[in-house]
Amino acid sequence: MRPFLYGLAAVLAGLLVMFVFIQSANNGHSVTEKLGGLGLILVVGAFALAIYFLPTYLAYRGGDPRKNFAAIAALNFFLGWTILGWVVALVWTLSDEEVDGKSQPGYRVRW
Repeated sequence: MRPFLYGLAAVLAGLLVMFVFIQSANNGHSVTEKLGGLGLILVVGAFALAIYFLPTYLAYRGGDPRKNFAAIAALNFFLGWTILGWVVALVWTLSDEEVDGKSQPGYRVRW
């Protein structure tokens, strides 16, 4: 999952850099003026992506994914933009998981 997220972040950063250079060429502003705004956009965008994919990250948790990880990730990806879809994915991630007829907590703290 991490290589996918790193690749997605690299593609988004590349698209933002291309957008800045195209915009700076079109309206005559210097590139250094635009890069300050680009840094802010990258920081805010990274924070927003981290919050958006929080249910998916919690469902994966350190190499021990939940049984329904793929379904949680799909729900988060496709319906996370609706607040209701994001909340449902988060609640599903944090709820108890039944394995072999025994209930196990959905969120396990690992030290």
